[in-house]
Amino acid sequence: MNFVIPKREILTKEDLEKFKESQAYSDFFSFIERLNESVKGQKLSTECVLSPILVKILEILDTVNNYRIKLPPVNNEKSRFGNPAFRDFYDQVANKAEELHKNLSIPKESIPEISRYFIESWGNRTRIDYGTGHEANFIAWLLCLEKLGIIGSNDYISLVLRIFKNYLEVMRNLQLNYWLEPAGSQGVWGLDDYHFLPFLFGSAQLIGHKYIRPKSIHNKDVIEEYSKEYLYLACIQFINSIKTATLSVKEWKKVNEGMLKMYKAENGSCHGEEKNNDHVHIHAFGQEFPDCCGIKIPSAIGANQMGIREEATTTFIDVLSEDERFNKLIQNLQRTQLIPYLNHLPSATLFAPINEAFEYEPFITKERMLYHLLNLELRGDEFFDGQLLTTHLEIVEKLGKGEIGQKLKVEISDGKYVGNAKIINTDLMADNGVIHVIDKVLKTPLDAFGTLTSIDQLHIFVNYLRNTKLDRQIKYGNHITVFAVTDDAINHQFKSVEREYLTGECGGGINDATILIKHQLHFDKVLYSSSVEEGTTELETEQGEPLIINRDEHGNIRVSNGLVTLKDMLAENGVIHVVNNISIPQALFFNVHKYLCGMRATKIVSGFMKYKLDKYIEDRNASYTIFAPRDDLYDENARTEVLKYHIVKGKYNVKDLKNHMFIKTELRTEELKNHRQRSEVAILPNFVKENDSISRTEILINDASVIGDPVEIGNSIIYLISKTLSPPSDVMSYAIRNRQLNAFVSAIFASDMQTEVQNANWVTIFAPTNSAFTKIGLITSYLLHPDGKEDLRSVVEYHMLNETILTEDIPQGESKYSTIDGNPLSIIRDGEKINVEIANGTSTIVQPDILTSSGVLHIVDSVQLPPSLHITLDKILKGIGATTMLKILKIANLSEILKDPSEPFIIISPTDNAFREIIIKRNISLDEPDEVSRLVKLHVIPGTSPELSDGKEFPTLLSNEAKLIIRKDILHGVYKIEVKGEFNLFGKAKITGIGKTWNGGAVYEVDKVLLPRHQVSQIGSAFFGITIGILIATFISMGGGLGLHHYQRYRRRVGYQPIS
Repeated sequence: MNFVIPKREILTKEDLEKFKESQAYSDFFSFIERLNESVKGQKLSTECVLSPILVKILEILDTVNNYRIKLPPVNNEKSRFGNPAFRDFYDQVANKAEELHKNLSIPKESIPEISRYFIESWGNRTRIDYGTGHEANFIAWLLCLEKLGIIGSNDYISLVLRIFKNYLEVMRNLQLNYWLEPAGSQGVWGLDDYHFLPFLFGSAQLIGHKYIRPKSIHNKDVIEEYSKEYLYLACIQFINSIKTATLSVKEWKKVNEGMLKMYKAENGSCHGEEKNNDHVHIHAFGQEFPDCCGIKIPSAIGANQMGIREEATTTFIDVLSEDERFNKLIQNLQRTQLIPYLNHLPSATLFAPINEAFEYEPFITKERMLYHLLNLELRGDEFFDGQLLTTHLEIVEKLGKGEIGQKLKVEISDGKYVGNAKIINTDLMADNGVIHVIDKVLKTPLDAFGTLTSIDQLHIFVNYLRNTKLDRQIKYGNHITVFAVTDDAINHQFKSVEREYLTGECGGGINDATILIKHQLHFDKVLYSSSVEEGTTELETEQGEPLIINRDEHGNIRVSNGLVTLKDMLAENGVIHVVNNISIPQALFFNVHKYLCGMRATKIVSGFMKYKLDKYIEDRNASYTIFAPRDDLYDENARTEVLKYHIVKGKYNVKDLKNHMFIKTELRTEELKNHRQRSEVAILPNFVKENDSISRTEILINDASVIGDPVEIGNSIIYLISKTLSPPSDVMSYAIRNRQLNAFVSAIFASDMQTEVQNANWVTIFAPTNSAFTKIGLITSYLLHPDGKEDLRSVVEYHMLNETILTEDIPQGESKYSTIDGNPLSIIRDGEKINVEIANGTSTIVQPDILTSSGVLHIVDSVQLPPSLHITLDKILKGIGATTMLKILKIANLSEILKDPSEPFIIISPTDNAFREIIIKRNISLDEPDEVSRLVKLHVIPGTSPELSDGKEFPTLLSNEAKLIIRKDILHGVYKIEVKGEFNLFGKAKITGIGKTWNGGAVYEVDKVLLPRHQVSQIGSAFFGITIGILIATFISMGGGLGLHHYQRYRRRVGYQPIS
């Protein structure tokens, strides 16, 4: 496709005829007809689909209209013809044309051609005029876009009802703004000096309308009600504002057909600068001849606006006096002596409150009345949303150096408003200006702080001003610009902990809030939105760091990353712009210290500072996890060690925390050989509240609950907890408090090892439960016996490792460790089950990882007997106090089996009470050593001790025939033993305890003496005498023992005492 920059080619009739026969002519008028057809019966409010290209075209039209706003007309009252400022506007469009077209996704090489049509759509620069030829250029521009394929037939209805309508509105503004001359006055039937196509398209809209007929254009109510729905009626409304419109055709279809023929005829005649005898003149009623044959004639707009000035003699007061609605306004003007002032103004606009507006404010000050007066004439259709008007109320120094008129803001929503008043009528004309009727007396702006407090959604910003004592400066200062941030923006940008911090003294919160708020303040001048230049600029702030201000081509203003959502909230001493994002200066930063203050953990902050631990909370590059109790839960007696126990190196998010996890704190002690003390993490299972589907996981740090969600700050994280953490206590204190470890504590004190255990550093202790000591049976009695003290020490030492090993440190499989006495200890891990391999079996950790001040304690279910410990029959019998049994074994010459025999034996050991019963109560006496030996051998079984089971038989040393048999007492759940085949009147002997030796032998303690088969009822007097002697000695020993027992119980009330 080739592109050519358009130039004027139709200079003669021959050229015109040639053009009529061209494809371009056919395409152009066919395009007009298709557009016309698309809008038949359609209202302006008809829902249209706007493609992305159409949206961009609308943006281009808005941009052109903004050029007009930025280039107001110059003072040209002495001329009735076009305002020279139009040329600046035209040049701006021409200069920006190529840039405007770049967003339309068209070939770059096409832009020079089609932009020429676009530029010519806005009028003639030289003559400052506009006509249907320029209108045709706009249609030609749209046709070019269709030829380029970026718009199509689906867009036709939107092209008319949205694009062309917006173009028409921009042109009306240009015509009014710059008093454009009509280019040849080729308007439709002379109705309109400028346009044709809105009447064509508008009549198509009205085809088939049930009620509106062509003659309805004379009905003011119809025009007022339907001008917003139909282009034709909108044009009539505009024309009626400057001249009279007439129309005599009866049907809209005929109107539309006739206009289409007329448009072709007019565009087929000589236009513009071509002057010949075939030129057709069509004029509106009452209009002078235009500049068609070299004679300058003003447009109807120019005549309307300027002619009145020259001929009318009506003043503001004349207009007001003719209308009873303004009686109270006139009274206030008289009282404030402003009538002469008004009458002598060369040009002004007055906002006139009606009588009802003065109902609650009967007397208005002169200054406030001046706030109703503008120093230029401004018509009702010249108002636009956000427009700032300068009033005659001049305030010394408040808005800048010298006297500067206070501003009045226009807002357009459901109507037109100025300040707090709604405009209810416009354009009551006087010779020196225009009056607009309003429903309220205008209120002059409050001071800047008062204005801020009146704006919804600024509560947090206002509170920061109060807290920082900046409210007085905002209230009484001069020429202030405030970029006020909404509550939503502050809540979005600052976490609740940061907002809380900025309201308090802890950590310098108020100082930081001052830095933040001063960064939103500019005191050098009042910066209205209209004063912000397009592009990016820096604005100095009270804080020192500049704000970055950007204004785009559409007038949107951004402050740093925030969009100004509410511009120009006027104040007596400045202006306020509401922003949806707060600009944060580099001087404001957050760290752990400040977050702790914001989380109301100020007391632990004071502790960190007091004990010179501030490095943990000040360094923004460091990474720590802080467990901080709230102020109401903090123990104020906490010292350095306790505070360090609340700090963990590294950042542990919730997902990093696992149940039964141990985290290393910053607390290091000599007891741990300078290793880090640990805290335990517990993750409790989810729970669901009754009648509530919300589940929650509770996190514990030691015994303190985590409150709420943690808060992250940089590389660190803070958890609020329910109490001050206490470092683990010493091992002895813990063991004494734990009742299931009473036997282990007794063993420590009995072995005189309490000091050694207490002072051991960086150790692991395996603490057997009370039931674990029960499991080793009669061995416990021996270990707690004075004769077993050394062996007991070796047992206690065998439960201590010379390093701290938590279960998480134990790898899978078998691992070797050394106890403090040098013996090896094997630990086997199978999944989560951990066993300690010991000489007497396996010990399982049943409660792991109890932290102590010197390491860790694991509770186990078995007593660990060292491999070097030899438990013999002799030791067990001594431990249980089997004095009689020991002595009769000696009599029977069996003492050698008690020490350390190569073969194991089982001793059935009746208690001394059992022997006393058989001797005294049964009057049994054994006076022969052979008979004693026979009795003893019946109580000795060769071999190892098996598991007890009902019916188990044992041969004895007495003979193979003299066997003992085990019976289970199902009723009482105990085992008993009897002589096989012997009827025993005394009953079976109950096994009351078992103690196993190192080589597999054992001592079974029983409550009765077993008698050989056919034992005579009387035993020899020799044995009786021996036994009586033994028992007497035993009773003496028992008496002493009982006394010792009560003495020791008394001593234990004070504390554990070693057994000497």
